[in-house]
Amino acid sequence: QDVKELKLLEPFGEANKMPIFLVKALKIQSIRALSEGKHIKMSLKDENNCSVAVHNRNGWEMLKALTPPKTKRGAVLIDPSYEEIKDYEDAAETIVHVNKKWNNGIILLWYPLLNHRSQIIENMLNQIIEGCKKNNQNIEISNLQLLVDEKDAHKEVALKEFLEHSEDKKNPPRLYGSGMLVINSPWMLKDSTEAFINDIEKIIRR
Repeated sequence: QDVKELKLLEPFGEANKMPIFLVKALKIQSIRALSEGKHIKMSLKDENNCSVAVHNRNGWEMLKALTPPKTKRGAVLIDPSYEEIKDYEDAAETIVHVNKKWNNGIILLWYPLLNHRSQIIENMLNQIIEGCKKNNQNIEISNLQLLVDEKDAHKEVALKEFLEHSEDKKNPPRLYGSGMLVINSPWMLKDSTEAFINDIEKIIRR
């Protein structure tokens, strides 16, 4: 009803600007990407009601703007598309920036294991680790990896050759595993996680 009544104030323009409302003491409930990352849906909650805001903004810029949360403690999971090389650079720059102002926040970054981009991935990880250690030399960082194949299992071949031999030669995909870099890693996370990662790898590689 209130929203319908606001339409009575239209049309908005230079002499009649659109009203802006301020709501205090909201807590972030969830954040997720929409339209392949073009929009962000954020659920906000106060003591009595729940409202939703949709942001059309760069995800990296939004992460910088919304951290640290008021609670100080929390975690953020980052899962870029990595379709562009710039995603690796943005991930490193953003994580170091966020860690500097949210020094106790747990940051989890998923990354692909791709042989043809191994140097780019290594540079990204080194930049993040070195940057976060400059922020805090005692910071706990875990680099977890799940390998489903050997690093050099995939062979780069021309499309013609691939089509000619696709039936009698099985060429594994470029993605030979997944990694998760954890900033401010909880106590014993690496030891407890690597135990079942090894079990999963044995099952997958049978």
